[in-house]
Parts: sequence; C-alpha cells; structure tokens
Amino acid sequence: MGVGGWFRALGASSTNSMLSSVATKWLRVIEDWTGTFRLKNATFMEIPFSQISERLNNRRFTVADNTQGLSGAGTVFHYHVEEDAIWSTYQGGRIRTGNQVGRVTGPDTIELLFQCLTTDGEILAGWSRGTVGVDHAGRPTLAFVWGWLSGATGGGESSYVELVA
Repeated sequence: MGVGGWFRALGASSTNSMLSSVATKWLRVIEDWTGTFRLKNATFMEIPFSQISERLNNRRFTVADNTQGLSGAGTVFHYHVEEDAIWSTYQGGRIRTGNQVGRVTGPDTIELLFQCLTTDGEILAGWSRGTVGVDHAGRPTLAFVWGWLSGATGGGESSYVELVA
C-alpha cells in the first residue's frame, strides 16, 4: 500500500488533505523500492503535547464503557507519550496481549492504531480517534470512536479512566 492508502486508512479523504493538516511548510514524501518512507524538508505545526503527556504518560487506564468492544473491566492499558508519539500495551479480560501506536492530533485529541491477540486465539486490528480529558474527580479520561480494520467488522464508542491503585 502506498502512502496515500495509509493516509486514507487513517480517515483522510486524500493524501494532500492529511499532509496539509499537519505541515506548515512543503512536505515531500519519498517511497523507495523497499517501501520505506522518508520525510524531507518538513516543518510540522506545533501542538501542545505537554497536556496530553501529563495525562497519559506512564499511566494505566481501565474501561469505563465499551459495550461493542472486546476490552472490559479486566483490561488494563499502559500508555507512554514522547512528544507527539503515543504507544501502549494492554491485556486482561478477553485480551491476551495487545498494543497501540499513534500520535497527538490536537491539544486534547489523539489517533491510534491497535492490534491484539485474544484469549480465543483471534488476531484483531483497528483504528481509533479519541479525546483526552479529566473527570469530576480529576482523573484523566479517554473517549474514543473506533472501528475494526482486520479480524472483525463494525466499531463503536468507548471510554476509559485512569486506574488508581
């Protein structure tokens, strides 16, 4: 899949619309014969990552609501943030192991790709777009719209709250 296909898989109507939303200067993407992508002459707009980093980095979250999904009360997500990059691992309940990778898209918004191996041996993958917030008790929260890309169909909405030990 070329770079345009990847941007469309992330929800962009075209490669140009996705690139123009994140670049303040001309951005050139080169795909060489091995399929490796390189960014040249790129200057990205600044997004205040510190708020998201403070609310997510090295914190664990549990499911508050996910009626259409596989993760449940026993699933724990452990997030990490470095600048605009986000990644996590998760497990528990029906999830044997899973991971996510994504990026910050705004002052309180993120997008992620996720994959997991279930306790039934299924391999599933999907996408999500979410908002990072705070609940009435001051605990960080996550609210997502998500969908399956492989292994299942459909999608839904889910919410998560920081797990306090």
